[in-house]
Amino acid sequence: MYRLTENEFDLAFKAEYNFLKTEPEVQENLELYAFVQLSQNIYTWTTQNGRSTQLRQRNRLETEICQYGRLGLHEDTIDYLNIAKTYQCPKKLDFQLQGSYSARVSKQVQIGIYPCNQTYLDITTNGTKICKSKEEQYRVGANLKLYVVVQNSFFDQDNFSDNSIKTSLKPYFLTPSNNQSHSYLFLLSKNQVQLRDSMFYGEIQQKEYIETRLDYFNVQELTADGQTSIMLCKTLVGL
Repeated sequence: MYRLTENEFDLAFKAEYNFLKTEPEVQENLELYAFVQLSQNIYTWTTQNGRSTQLRQRNRLETEICQYGRLGLHEDTIDYLNIAKTYQCPKKLDFQLQGSYSARVSKQVQIGIYPCNQTYLDITTNGTKICKSKEEQYRVGANLKLYVVVQNSFFDQDNFSDNSIKTSLKPYFLTPSNNQSHSYLFLLSKNQVQLRDSMFYGEIQQKEYIETRLDYFNVQELTADGQTSIMLCKTLVGL
């Protein structure tokens, strides 16, 4: 099992409406049409009445507006992607990743865009707002873009100082389609490198760096009435 903390990994995300310039009020009130949720998911295979059944548990993770200090950003650096103060970051980054879908127990982290849910909206707005109609939700949902930025790290073989592990930001641009569910599976690898002054002398230092890559993409047709229980777009970060 991998346990990831902010010391070695970070990510940020935001949803943006395609027609931001002509309909700015939609972006300003996006929660009335759709919401983005970060969750830690646990999948467990069990046997019930002689049949294998997968139990799914989804735990919502709190997020906040990204501030300087996240993803290696500082006030004296250039924020090319405009992450600070516009993207959402995990409030506490403590992810657990384990196994695959076929494993007895697997743990993944998910970012999903869902149609507005009145119960959830009441909780987040203290009952002060009402979801738009289903027609409006799906019209806007089909024209959303999900931006995800992941902090990767790599080994700089030309750097002979103690700071040979470098970090970089890797942006992803994801789009849904009308009456379709898009799923993107990202693989995360934790790599180890051993460092020493020479082949024969010197104390061995072991360092780790993390890489992510897009591994799988799936499109699923929704029913004619557009079930709100199926997400429009989701991103999985897993093993």
